[in-house]
Amino acid sequence: MGAVSCRQGQHTQQGEHTRVAVPHKQGGNIRGPWARGWKSLWTGLGTIRSDLEELWELRGHHYLHQESLKPAPVLVEKPLPEWPVPQFINLFLPEFPIRPIRGQQQLKILGLVAKGSFGTVLKVLDCTQKAVFAVKVVPKVKVLQRDTVRQCKEEVSIQVCTESWKGLWEELGHRWQKEEMALKHMQAELQQQQAVLAKEVRDLKETLEFADQENQVAHLELGQVECQLKTTLEVLRERSLQCENLKDTVENLTAKLASTIADNQEQDLEKTRQYSQKLGLLTEQLQSLTLFLQTKLKEKTEQETLLLSTACPPTQEHPLPNDRTFLGSILTAVAD
Repeated sequence: MGAVSCRQGQHTQQGEHTRVAVPHKQGGNIRGPWARGWKSLWTGLGTIRSDLEELWELRGHHYLHQESLKPAPVLVEKPLPEWPVPQFINLFLPEFPIRPIRGQQQLKILGLVAKGSFGTVLKVLDCTQKAVFAVKVVPKVKVLQRDTVRQCKEEVSIQVCTESWKGLWEELGHRWQKEEMALKHMQAELQQQQAVLAKEVRDLKETLEFADQENQVAHLELGQVECQLKTTLEVLRERSLQCENLKDTVENLTAKLASTIADNQEQDLEKTRQYSQKLGLLTEQLQSLTLFLQTKLKEKTEQETLLLSTACPPTQEHPLPNDRTFLGSILTAVAD
């Protein structure tokens, strides 16, 4: 792992400082706070260069992975080339010294293993230990930002501490196996319960469908009954209106009947009074007639008795009329 630094300028033989050649223009030199401001602006190009180098390394590693793996040759230290940038950018790049490569490299890149999410994993050979390792290449900026060094140290310390706990790991493995078996058994039970629940859900769906059909039929029947009730209600309303009209008619007829009865009673009473008066008059007339007839009969009988007493009595073939029978015949004739 390492960080990429940008440099520009010419290094001296001692490597203590770097001189920057400033181009001159007609009308004055570029200097002062204006130049320092542009230098601070171009300082951010360091991170851009690091990203470009990372992409370039990934591309090179991809080509290495495609080719057959061969032992890497020993790298010889070469002079450091300058960063190829235009002259007008060369003025504003920051001045950082680069450490030269000393001796033979410790690690030799054998190929590309994988491209991780946090960096590229390379297959390298450690020349001192003569062993092959997998190395993850991460920019130094990301390492510092994420504090990866501390995390790696903690992981190594944890691995060192846990090397002596093999028995504990075995116990944990057995326990995990038991827990796995229990989880599998529980999973089987849950699957059985799920099947039972699925069957219950199907039965419930069928019941709901049947209930829905019954509800539809009941709804149709209810609609028909509602229509019948509406028609019956309309008929009852018409009948009630007719009854009200008939009630008014009956009340009027009852009033007329009562008035007619009263009038008839008055007429009957008047006729009875008149008939009683007429009957009284007829009774008086009959009484006077009866008295008149009685007087006439008495006179006639007296005359006959006188005649009979003076003359011989002849043989009577028919009996003499009685006063009562004669009066009864007269009353009968008058009554007829």
